[in-house]
Amino acid sequence: WIVDPLDSTTSMKFAAGEQYCSVLVGLQIDGKTHVGVTYFPITDEWFYAVRGLGAYKNGSAINTNPNLQALSEVVVDMNHQPADRETPFFSKLWQELRTTGHGAFRVTSHFPHSGIAMRIAEGAPWVAAAIHDNHSVKVKQAAWDTVAPALILEEAGGVYWNDRGQPYDPWEPTPILAACNEMIAKQILALV
Repeated sequence: WIVDPLDSTTSMKFAAGEQYCSVLVGLQIDGKTHVGVTYFPITDEWFYAVRGLGAYKNGSAINTNPNLQALSEVVVDMNHQPADRETPFFSKLWQELRTTGHGAFRVTSHFPHSGIAMRIAEGAPWVAAAIHDNHSVKVKQAAWDTVAPALILEEAGGVYWNDRGQPYDPWEPTPILAACNEMIAKQILALV
């Protein structure tokens, strides 16, 4: 069992909003995640998935938004490290995603929280992808931040990849790309 009893402590500290804080619980067996649960205690929202059985929010099946196909028409949320620990991957995407002609429609940056993957999983029209910077010197997103959200997003039809376009390994700190589908994820990776 891998548990994060309070994800997004920064947003809690600064009272940034009730949509941020969550409790994350994942079950891994032989290195593979089989159960993922994300609970937002302030809004009383439950997101959960069991490998191969889909993703759910408060008892109803959820899926990523199938209408999000072109990077130029979507919002990407980027969550960065302090400048001295920013990875070249993240720096490049920060510039390229904000470039007219081949970038995203909008690039936002909210308080760091793993729950953004739940908004992508439930098909929110306002966000198609989230990029979390992660540096081996100071890990920002550890296994307890990623195991549950990754499974839920994948079971909803999205992807949770590393900076090389491979499934994210929660035990290897690399930048994270969470997206509503492979098409958006590949368009983002093509920028680097």
